[in-house]
Amino acid sequence: NAGGYDLSAIQSLALNGTTLAAGRLDGTIIVWNLPTRKVLALLKHPALLHKISLSADGHLLASAGDGGTIMLWDVAKQVPLRSLHVDYRLPTLSVALSPDSTLLAAGNCGKSVNGSCQQVQVLLWDAHTGKVIDHLAVGSQLDILDVAFNSDGHTLAASSNAGIKLWDVTTRKPIGSTLSIPGNNSSVVDYYSNILFSPDGTMLASYSASGSAFDFVLWNVKQQELFAHPFTEDGSFQGSVAFSPDGRQLVSVVDRSGEGIFLLWDITTVSWEDRACTIANRNLTQDEWNQFVKVGNRSKVCPGLPLDQG
Repeated sequence: NAGGYDLSAIQSLALNGTTLAAGRLDGTIIVWNLPTRKVLALLKHPALLHKISLSADGHLLASAGDGGTIMLWDVAKQVPLRSLHVDYRLPTLSVALSPDSTLLAAGNCGKSVNGSCQQVQVLLWDAHTGKVIDHLAVGSQLDILDVAFNSDGHTLAASSNAGIKLWDVTTRKPIGSTLSIPGNNSSVVDYYSNILFSPDGTMLASYSASGSAFDFVLWNVKQQELFAHPFTEDGSFQGSVAFSPDGRQLVSVVDRSGEGIFLLWDITTVSWEDRACTIANRNLTQDEWNQFVKVGNRSKVCPGLPLDQG
């Protein structure tokens, strides 16, 4: 309970620099000003809530829920601006607002045959008019699990059970190939349930859905490859992740046997080098350089520490 508001059954969180929104399963959405801790708005989605998304300035909020209903809200006035609808086939409907609040993205079934979706797509709306401006084909019959814009709004990511596709928002063209983990599809399918970009857009995190073993993966967006092998929180079946503002760390929060576990991860090569230098208190030897780096001439990894001449 915070400020008199019941925060049980929180289904989705949305955060920008000064505004935090929390959406409950029953459709209640509470918006706070973080510096003052005051409630800015109390909204009510008309169905069971799945996900919310907040514009970078905190003025516009999108909510998605049962029945394929998507609502766009004016946060300051606490009124709905418009209602949109999509055809979706999964228990969860995802939605994302671009940082400048001009675009809204959500998964949709463009063609259904005998109750089975044959044409999966991401719909793009003009958030100010509510008109559909494009359909981005996913290229598989698997439903959209999640959608996300990067911080400058130039890249859109959409995940399905087959992996994660990226698009250039301006040209509407795919970027590279689908990001996916090698292996049996059934063993990696849940890595793609939720996705989010790092603040600078260079990395993408994907993690499992609530109710399944909690795992998360980090991707190098520019190189179009895994940044690190998947992380698994043994014994945890509910959790989420968030990037630090500088993008050098990742926070994972999980529920393990009714106990909340908070873990902080260093996720950049610079932070790994700093930690290794602190522990070893020296630079790499030539043999270590040959074993772990293998490229270029041996140089100082740890500034201020001598280079072993051996």
